[in-house]
Amino acid sequence: MFKNASLLVSFILILGSTLSQSMHCARFSHRKRVAFGLWLTIATVMPFLYKTNFLSFITMPGRKPGINDFRDLSEAVLNKNFKCLVPKGTADEELLLKSKIDYLEMLGEVIRQNRWKYKTNEDLNDIIDDSTALIMARQFMQLTYGDLINTDIEISKDSFGVWNVAIALRKYFCCKRQLDAAIFSILSTGLYKKWFGDQVFLSSLPRKLSTHYAERQIRLSFEDLKSSICILIIGLILSLIILLAEIFSVTLFCKKNDS
Repeated sequence: MFKNASLLVSFILILGSTLSQSMHCARFSHRKRVAFGLWLTIATVMPFLYKTNFLSFITMPGRKPGINDFRDLSEAVLNKNFKCLVPKGTADEELLLKSKIDYLEMLGEVIRQNRWKYKTNEDLNDIIDDSTALIMARQFMQLTYGDLINTDIEISKDSFGVWNVAIALRKYFCCKRQLDAAIFSILSTGLYKKWFGDQVFLSSLPRKLSTHYAERQIRLSFEDLKSSICILIIGLILSLIILLAEIFSVTLFCKKNDS
């Protein structure tokens, strides 16, 4: 590529350009100038992106993966990293055991063996912690914990069952059609959703008013920096190898010119 330069020297110059090293000026044809300009652009942008990503990586420590669905919860429970509680007096445990899904059945079996249950009238804030999950109806959980803003509690999007709620009436109730039409109108117009959202907001309002917000600080530990330090050491070793290769190639090139 470079005039009066061997293939090894050209390779070292190109490799050095990716590490923000200068390159010798050379006269190229118009076609080679386009290719050389594209390469200089790539050699400028790629190290910049690498440096910014590397700095952002070592600035903020990574977080451990959380529990996203029942499969993750079942694996965490089997590994004894989590425990899962079901409401006392409900059929949730039996539904898990009879679900015919392997990870749900295993989860239900562990719950049955350890008798992990809780009462719905207990203070759930005293039960749930970083290694405890609760199984309950989604709407009841939303009414209990509110909108979950500025809290350490998260509601999973995964569900293992759906229960329909209906109104029990006498067999010969006269206004059944009118009642069904009224309920359908309430649901279709979004009144029930609006009412439920207001109740969730009101349930979380006392907590929001009594919460004192403080800036959260995260400290970097050695585990967070271990991979970054390894990458840095590997980079220094590669830089040393490239430096030795440059010295060797230049020395060899000078000897050839002298001879």
